[in-house]
Amino acid sequence: MKNIIYKIGLLFSIFALFLVIGCAHDAEPSLFDPNDVGRPQPVIDSISPKTVGLSGLTIFTIYGKNFSPVAEENSVFFNSSVGSIRNATSTQIEVQAPNVPGDSIRIKLSVFRAEKFSNTVLMRLLETQKRVFDFKDFQLPLAIEFDASNNMYVSVLERDITNVVLRITPAGVVTDHSARVGGGLNYTSLKFGPSAGWNGNLFGVRNSQRAIFRLVGGGAAAATFVALPAGENPRLTKIDFDSRGFLWAVGNQANIYRVASNATFVSFPFTANLRAVRVFNNFLYVAGEQGTSPSVQVKIWRFPIDANNNLGAAEEYFDLKQINAAITINDFAFAADGTIYIATALSNPIHEIKPDKSFSVLYPTVIPAGEVLNMSWNSDKMYYTRIILTAPAVSPQTVFQLEMEKLGAPFFGR
Repeated sequence: MKNIIYKIGLLFSIFALFLVIGCAHDAEPSLFDPNDVGRPQPVIDSISPKTVGLSGLTIFTIYGKNFSPVAEENSVFFNSSVGSIRNATSTQIEVQAPNVPGDSIRIKLSVFRAEKFSNTVLMRLLETQKRVFDFKDFQLPLAIEFDASNNMYVSVLERDITNVVLRITPAGVVTDHSARVGGGLNYTSLKFGPSAGWNGNLFGVRNSQRAIFRLVGGGAAAATFVALPAGENPRLTKIDFDSRGFLWAVGNQANIYRVASNATFVSFPFTANLRAVRVFNNFLYVAGEQGTSPSVQVKIWRFPIDANNNLGAAEEYFDLKQINAAITINDFAFAADGTIYIATALSNPIHEIKPDKSFSVLYPTVIPAGEVLNMSWNSDKMYYTRIILTAPAVSPQTVFQLEMEKLGAPFFGR
């Protein structure tokens, strides 16, 4: 009996052993490769530009080694933000900076399958656009001008009724440069005259009137410097001074006016609705509209100024409808290198026109939509005012400053 029980137990043991052996799985292959040491640590040797760029705009070139030629396998960090890589090789990466302004931005990069980050390089990123001075929600800033001490002068319309020209110091101290007057007036152009003959006073035109006004400051009322002939129906919009001490005035009229410091003037026939004027390299540049619908021309013209301070024949400089068939221009500004920046109501409101006549949108990822009204330049920065859109609005009203990384053309009255 015991022998039978022993044999049955042995059979069950053997059967169980087969079950265990039959249920065993083959070993899964391991992803670990003991011979794969990954990629070497990336190294930054240099960055161009070397020390400063514009946040959200500048494209840096990083030189070094151990980068991936596949752009997506590289990540360039500006502090904790990641830049947008445009191109990559094993020794060079082009990357656009994110919008993280700061004086000591830490740049480093990582490469897929490299265990360590690169070394770190410090970079200064300027704030490309910033709000210079916030006005009250009932104040509309329009014309802008600067003096030689970098004080800003802004024509402001309050509650659509009262006008005042404010003087704002670099420290933000605000005083009334002109008296406050009613009637819905607002200056569309302000320019400082030269010391010789013009006493360094501020001059302006407003509301398409035929007069040029002098603003002596200290809160005093503006006074008429010269009134152009009513019979010629001048409607002035913009003024500028030249290097010989003359003021040039344009508008929606049949003439361009040259005004001397003794308030005498000469007219030069040119029928157009001109919205901008600037003297540059001994040419008088103007911009606006000419003709009637449906064949209205929107252009920039220029006139040579001869040795006798007279205008030569008009020359078409640039057809603005190349940019957009529906374009209108409100103002323009000149860089020292001859690049023209135009203020428009387009969705990308500021465009640049280079001396070779190529053109492009200025800072499309930085400047928001909304009509730009007036522009000025001070040192390497450009300033502009705009119409603030309804919701989502940029509030309160402000003057915007743009870092341009280049100097503006000279102003001959400052």
